[in-house]
Amino acid sequence: MPTCCVKNCTSRTHDNGIKGLKYFSFPNNVTLREQWLKACQKKETDMKIDSGNKGMYGSLHFDKDCFEWVKTQPRSKNTSVKEILKLKKESVPSKMLFLEKKRKRMLQSKEDNERVKVLTKFHLPTYKESVQYAHENQLSDKDKNLETNVTNREREM
Repeated sequence: MPTCCVKNCTSRTHDNGIKGLKYFSFPNNVTLREQWLKACQKKETDMKIDSGNKGMYGSLHFDKDCFEWVKTQPRSKNTSVKEILKLKKESVPSKMLFLEKKRKRMLQSKEDNERVKVLTKFHLPTYKESVQYAHENQLSDKDKNLETNVTNREREM
């Protein structure tokens, strides 16, 4: 499955939502190949162009005047002549070469990550700690009831 070699370009052959998107392999002409590499900000060693895994450019990165309609030769008597869109020989990609990275989610700072780690650490209280907590809450509830009773009596007077 071909993918575009432009940094941060997310166009793919399947499910790209762009009708008529085509991919073009790097040219064999050394000078033209260097221009294509320079355009995508990569080196030939990064692309592995001579191996089976060729880098490709999507048609999004070429101007409209870089293409021409060419008639195909019929393969048999029963097939008709078709017109296909073909890239001109000396074309160099020039559109949408500097794309911003699309983030799926925001990255957190180091401090945020540390806060999350602290929050996720917990321990189960011992029986003694549970009793002490319950006793403190009972006392605070009694204090609240006393305060409520005192304020109610003051209002009655």
